[in-house]
Amino acid sequence: IRKGSVSKTKNEMKGVTLIVCSLLLFVLIVSCDEWNRRYNSEQNLLSFNIKRIDLKNVDPNLRPKRVSPIEDKPSSVLDSNPNSFYNTPLSGNNNLEPTGAFYTEVAIGTPPQRVIALLDTGSADLLVTTAACHGCNKPKNVEYNITSSHTAQILPCHTTQAFCPRCINSQCSFYNEYETCAPNNPDQVCIITGPILTDFFSIPNTPLSTRVVMGAISMMNITFPGPISAIWGLAYRNITGFKEVPAFQALVDARQIKDVFSLCLLDNGGTMTLGGVDPRLYHSEIGYTPITSTIWYGVQMLNVKIDGQNIGLTPQHLSNCIVDSGTYSLVFGQTAYTTIQKVFEKSCPESNMTGVCNLRPGQTLFDGKCFEMNEKEIDQFLNLELVLNGVTLKLEGRDYLIKQHGTQVYCLGLQNSGPGGYTIIGSVAMQPYYSVFDRENKRIGFAPVNRRTCGT
Repeated sequence: IRKGSVSKTKNEMKGVTLIVCSLLLFVLIVSCDEWNRRYNSEQNLLSFNIKRIDLKNVDPNLRPKRVSPIEDKPSSVLDSNPNSFYNTPLSGNNNLEPTGAFYTEVAIGTPPQRVIALLDTGSADLLVTTAACHGCNKPKNVEYNITSSHTAQILPCHTTQAFCPRCINSQCSFYNEYETCAPNNPDQVCIITGPILTDFFSIPNTPLSTRVVMGAISMMNITFPGPISAIWGLAYRNITGFKEVPAFQALVDARQIKDVFSLCLLDNGGTMTLGGVDPRLYHSEIGYTPITSTIWYGVQMLNVKIDGQNIGLTPQHLSNCIVDSGTYSLVFGQTAYTTIQKVFEKSCPESNMTGVCNLRPGQTLFDGKCFEMNEKEIDQFLNLELVLNGVTLKLEGRDYLIKQHGTQVYCLGLQNSGPGGYTIIGSVAMQPYYSVFDRENKRIGFAPVNRRTCGT
């Protein structure tokens, strides 16, 4: 073979080798890219391996389709949009009837089932009435049917996903009592009980969805007011009934929203902002007070003024103060309550307040009586100032007088919690404000509500 031929043959072989290697590299890159695409796609999909199991010993009304343990990997909304927040509309009002509460629509299960949930910053559990509930008396279209959700999983008594307070028929169960759930009967204790399970919790018309632990109500001794079929507790994990991660915290842990929510509450509904603050819903600046307790939303109340004047109350008279959207009234311990009552009664020669003045003892607004009033009479009521550490909440008579539904009859939105009782800033005191629960920075903010945009 001649030298020239050998050189040409080597060059041809190098060229062929280069082409083949290039083709192999191209195939490898395409294959890796396709594998990577499919892998990433699969990570963002929630797939479930459904198993049928023997449930002969379980109440047939509470038989879900059990699922095998899975790893839920909800997409992180914050990664793609770190400043995102979501508004969801609220219904209800602070009238004693028909609700005396504020609520919103959420969805439970797969496929999602519509549930009407009371917003309660004074509790932390998500509790939902079931279609098999005894005593719930709710329309079927707002109750949760466990058997219709293929992602429902009732927890066994030996579960590690939550603390099991009771074991009934091998099912982990709960038993809760509430003391301020019946606006027309403050002394009524509400009892609810049922199994503990996990399922998906989502907010309609948003991308927010994650698996949570919740209580499925199978029995209750008093019906939730109006269309309400669930309680969405928004407080901290410290007070959960079964040591679960609360629903709101689960959304935060999944990096779907920031650890902030805000509320504006009006007579005909309102707005809940999830994951931040909506500047369209308030006026002026937000004044903040530190969260002093992460059991409930504890704050420090320093003083109460009436028409701008001190009335002799100290922080000791106003201790154990919490902000609770699930309590409709403004609640004081006995010393503070009776002091406020005496100041109102002493002002009678000038104010002539309906339901306070010229009445026998035991027959006033402060004794739970209600009276018909017109706008001029409401204007006679004294102004209250709740002095917190860092911000003062100002309330007029029309703010703390609660109207009975469909009438001109008003009751006092102040309540006596007894000796050493809690001080509670309930929804009656929150209504004039856009309330910001900034858990991320351990503070609660208040700014005058924009009544034109709140609820729209």
